[in-house]
Amino acid sequence: VNDGGPSVAPVVDAWKGVLAIKLVKLEQRMGPAAARNAGIDAATGKYIAFLDDDDLFLPDHLAAGCKLLEADDADFVYVGALVADRRLSSLPPDHAEFPLKAYPYDNRFLLVANFIHTGSVITRNFRDTAVRFDEALEVCEDWDIWIALTRTLGYRVAFVDQIATIYHQVPDVVGLV
Repeated sequence: VNDGGPSVAPVVDAWKGVLAIKLVKLEQRMGPAAARNAGIDAATGKYIAFLDDDDLFLPDHLAAGCKLLEADDADFVYVGALVADRRLSSLPPDHAEFPLKAYPYDNRFLLVANFIHTGSVITRNFRDTAVRFDEALEVCEDWDIWIALTRTLGYRVAFVDQIATIYHQVPDVVGLV
């Protein structure tokens, strides 16, 4: 989903022969919740995974999460994320200096704190339900939907204790927050 930004059509077109991909273009910037909802509305596959343009899936991310979904052990899976204060294109060999967002699931603690990184999540496709990101929220829209998926839809959650995403929080760089 292009949230009202410059055209990314050439990048998407380069992958059309490799992936079943559809570009959804929002005419003006609507924010993360609206962009994610547009993606959910367009999703026709079995699963939905979230990836913001400033973050990174590592090679095993989708396989690690989909394994539990395919086995019907969960409806909502998340993996560990490395939190980077600089732009990374892969997992560094020694990543001990970086904080991690990789916490085991606790349904009670989810009501107190958002410990799940959006880019680490893969869920069963919920397009045909009323559950969506709350577009009125400027922050914590992801936390809100995790609660809705677990409480409203009864999604079973599983954590994969593997660093499979990079969450960029680069100080003073627009778009890498």
